[in-house]
Amino acid sequence: MKFVASYSGGKDSILAIHKAIQKGHTPIFLFTTYNIDEARSFFHGIPEPILDSVAGSLGIPILLVKTKGEDYQQNFEKTLLHAKTLGAEACVFGDIDIEEHRRWPSERCNNTGLEPLFPLWGEAREKVVYDFMK
Repeated sequence: MKFVASYSGGKDSILAIHKAIQKGHTPIFLFTTYNIDEARSFFHGIPEPILDSVAGSLGIPILLVKTKGEDYQQNFEKTLLHAKTLGAEACVFGDIDIEEHRRWPSERCNNTGLEPLFPLWGEAREKVVYDFMK
């Protein structure tokens, strides 16, 4: 299955991408929501050059979804719709165990016809850390 990945810049999203690839899924691109008012990613505060560098090292293109907070949801869904036009069938997320963190992206996927994939969902946080270090 072809997928896009919501890449926060954190270890969990990288591990989720890795696990999806291990299961035979194919990444089309990563996307990171980017706060245009702060000139950095929304969740980990990563500047654009570092995000570009990580994507380059993975060999997976990255799309920065440059947005303001009030347009966040709309721009997130536009990105998913764009991914669908490129052949994506799913979007990968690195969430582990917070139900609200699963519900919100699942709704975005449902609104755009993509399947939400949560490769780390339900795993013990300590196990996720050790898996990441491997």
